[in-house]
Amino acid sequence: MQFQLSEEGPDRVAPLGKRKLVVGHRVLRPRHVFAACELLPRGAKLSFFRGSAHANELLVECKWDPSQGALAGQWLRQWLGLEHLESSKLDVVLTLMSRGARWRALSVVQESFALPGQYGFFAARPCAGGEELGSMLDGLLCCRGDPDGPRFLEALAHAKVEGDGFAFSLPSGSRFWALYDGRACRHGGPKRANDAHDLGLANNCALYEDGLFCVLPFSDVPMLRADGSDSQRRRSELFWSYGDGYW
Repeated sequence: MQFQLSEEGPDRVAPLGKRKLVVGHRVLRPRHVFAACELLPRGAKLSFFRGSAHANELLVECKWDPSQGALAGQWLRQWLGLEHLESSKLDVVLTLMSRGARWRALSVVQESFALPGQYGFFAARPCAGGEELGSMLDGLLCCRGDPDGPRFLEALAHAKVEGDGFAFSLPSGSRFWALYDGRACRHGGPKRANDAHDLGLANNCALYEDGLFCVLPFSDVPMLRADGSDSQRRRSELFWSYGDGYW
């Protein structure tokens, strides 16, 4: 199946409202170019997601596994060439977002260029500052907890950090925080994004108080393209700050 680029009017862009990062604000700008497809790719393993944990969007993860062979991943050829798939040891997940009768490419999870052997999170379409690329609201462990209270600390203690698991918290009102288990977040979602700390790179995204993962203001990110230069492909990888406490 061939995915085509389409020129269209601005996609739905969430209003600024009171959404903010712990430090700084985001600026939203519409984009007009999206990687779009009429039908879902054949041969991909599909998983559908919908609800408030996914910003009330209908999403589908299209997964290719190395055990299927590179030819079975030809539907990814707009983003990754066959040579790349042939050498890949990690699965690849393309996330599409429903827009009426069409699906638009949102993100790609594949091996990180900056951290080989680990997953990385990439833009599947050109992205401007403020654009949403998913959310991390799955796996609620404790709602409206006091970070220093016994309920919150007990929930944190039970959030075992093993494998690709991790726990993180987001503000929930002026006095409370909500705790989430990252292991429950979508496999092909923003949890695969790395921190650029000590990589000689700059973080180009952020996780905001409302759980949305967005490109930072004034940080245009190019689309991951199979025919792109090495520099362009590396610049399509998305990074966000895990916070000083992580390090």
